[in-house]
Amino acid sequence: MAECKLVCLNVRGLKNQRKRRSIFSYIKDQKSDFCLLQETYSEPRDELIWKSEWRGDIFFSHGSNHQKGVCILLNPFSATKIENCCCDPEGRI
Repeated sequence: MAECKLVCLNVRGLKNQRKRRSIFSYIKDQKSDFCLLQETYSEPRDELIWKSEWRGDIFFSHGSNHQKGVCILLNPFSATKIENCCCDPEGRI
């Protein structure tokens, strides 16, 4: 049976570059397959920057500047393939 390691964090916002890089570094140190982030406060304009900093796939469900927002980060070295993806327009799931 295959094993899968998950990390789940309530980050309370990732707009600050220093905080975001620190959290991304922490996640990479955990060597998880997937990381589930809550309360990212992400917006569509953040996607390219965050993806380039993470260097792997990120799937977003945006919230607003001061609430909501979730995302799933895939380990850049994982062989996982995503077959289907959907998001909640409310930024909750």
